[in-house]
Amino acid sequence: MVHDLRLLVWLRWRHAWARADYWASLAGADLSSASVSERIYLFYLALLFGGWSLVMMAAASNGAATVGADIGQSAWGALAPMALVFPSVLLAAFGARALRSSPVKLTFSDIAYVGASALDTRAVALSSCLREVIPASLAAVPLGFLAGSLAVGMGSAQTAPAATAAVSAALVSASLLLAWAAGLARLRTDHREWHPLVWLAAPLLALVFALLPPAFHWPGAALLLALQGGAVAGHVIVLTLAVGISLWLVVFAAGRMDMIAVIEESALYAQLQVFRPLRLYDSAAYADIVRRKRLASRRPKGHLLGGSGVFAFVARALVSHVRQPRSLAFPVIWGAAILPYIAAQVIHPPGLIGFFPAVFLFTAGPSRQLLHVFQQDIDRPSLRQILPLGNLRLLLIDSLPALTIIAVTSGVAMGVFDLSAKTRVLGWLLCLLLGMVAVLCGGLECLRMPRLRAPIGYGISAPFSVCIVLYAGAAGSLAVACVVAAAVLAILGLMVRFSRE
Repeated sequence: MVHDLRLLVWLRWRHAWARADYWASLAGADLSSASVSERIYLFYLALLFGGWSLVMMAAASNGAATVGADIGQSAWGALAPMALVFPSVLLAAFGARALRSSPVKLTFSDIAYVGASALDTRAVALSSCLREVIPASLAAVPLGFLAGSLAVGMGSAQTAPAATAAVSAALVSASLLLAWAAGLARLRTDHREWHPLVWLAAPLLALVFALLPPAFHWPGAALLLALQGGAVAGHVIVLTLAVGISLWLVVFAAGRMDMIAVIEESALYAQLQVFRPLRLYDSAAYADIVRRKRLASRRPKGHLLGGSGVFAFVARALVSHVRQPRSLAFPVIWGAAILPYIAAQVIHPPGLIGFFPAVFLFTAGPSRQLLHVFQQDIDRPSLRQILPLGNLRLLLIDSLPALTIIAVTSGVAMGVFDLSAKTRVLGWLLCLLLGMVAVLCGGLECLRMPRLRAPIGYGISAPFSVCIVLYAGAAGSLAVACVVAAAVLAILGLMVRFSRE
């Protein structure tokens, strides 16, 4: 296996070097040249980008500490549960992806020269696994460092950034390796075929684990201790041992991996690799190709719900979401995290600067995914012309499944907070109104107002809308914020109604 692994690592290194050569050429450098001037220029670029990265990281860390100081220690009550369930979220996401399709992905050239060769399957799986685990773990280091800097601003010890970075990297590595081991076990040749919906086991197990008492949340407790600036050396050692055990499980499960199943499940990935260069020039066209390829690779299941009138359009929107279930995850993010956080800022106003994280989350959140069906209707003029609905009604009907999920998840999230019954109801109502505001702001970005040459972007309408609601709540009460949100919603609705494609 070691010899085959060495060959595959060399092959992946050549791929990475070719990709680095392409990006270096954009900066005017030639990695293949051995001239002294080119080597000096490469050294200059390394110093330039390395120094810039350090300066930007220092600035971001300082900014995160400032935001943490503005938030204050009162936010620990919301941060602690998030840290405890973070490992469950990682296992749910990575496990569902690894169990849904083969974690080993092969391109057309890999299928010809790797999949159809006599290479050890353990080497094939391990090289692909490390190619994903190592970059993900490295990316977790600066993100964990920023999270620790935020905790320092909230009152933690100065050692929190380094401790959080180490724990985050170990958590990501262990979670990814465990997910890979489960995915490779599904592809073993000496077992009968697993059920196609087995990937649901990962989020269900993660949910059960998240509902356990806090004493059982050991990885999350290690992350919380790191955020508080405590000593985490023992936890990091245990997590490192877990990484080693998980790596052994990956090798063991790959020993009997069915390469034929890997090639079959890599067909869609191989087809999409042909279109990847298009992503740099036209990301929307690439996303549409990916969506069409994925839909074409799935077998039809079920049928369109019966109905007439408005219910027929609601059923059409629901089926569109069900066929692409990933689109249903983004309303959950809005309803369970983003909107309750904004409502909490209205209930306990943090001050002028403290509103910045809420405004940023509302603006940078995945709002485009809430318009999953409406965007398709707008992008296809021939279909839009035969739909007997105006822009406002079509937008609300197409977004009804997403708004329903937002209403349910935000109600559950507000129920977790230690608030009075009246405050919970008003907070839930504010979440629902802000969800509709996000939908209408996203709809304005797809349409064009009369006498305007370009649509009103989401980055313009969304910050103004949420700022008005936040400051109205800070100046009055939660009820005032709901009234102002309803007024903003009415204005946005009129703008959408009188817009055109």
